Amino acid sequence: MRHVLNTLPYQLCTTEFVQEEAKRGGEQLKEATQAMETGEIYVHPINQPPLDTAVPELPSVHRTDRSLAICAHRLGGIVLTHDKKLQRYCSTKNIAWMSLDDFLVQAEQNGWLSAKQIQTLRMLAGLL
Repeated sequence: MRHVLNTLPYQLCTTEFVQEEAKRGGEQLKEATQAMETGEIYVHPINQPPLDTAVPELPSVHRTDRSLAICAHRLGGIVLTHDKKLQRYCSTKNIAWMSLDDFLVQAEQNGWLSAKQIQTLRMLAGLL
């Protein structure tokens, strides 16, 4: 994880909603939650714009996912996701997004991750 964070040509960001879910993910997400806690992955606070107003949950998109989309749209980022519902939501709202699979292809081509790391991430994400 740290190799990826130090190699990427951009900063990874998330929201406090996602951070709380990641903490419940246990050992599999330990490196990610540690990176969030140390600031290697920026965590946007829910008490700051654009998340300072209620983020409603919609039937098709979870509030956690909407928080990512709102931040990406208002703060100029790209949503990285393998969730098809979130991809459709972002597309309908003209919010930039990248599929996890496309990111992993890019990571392999650029040497950000080893083939074994990519295989593990694909397996964890259910892409295999």
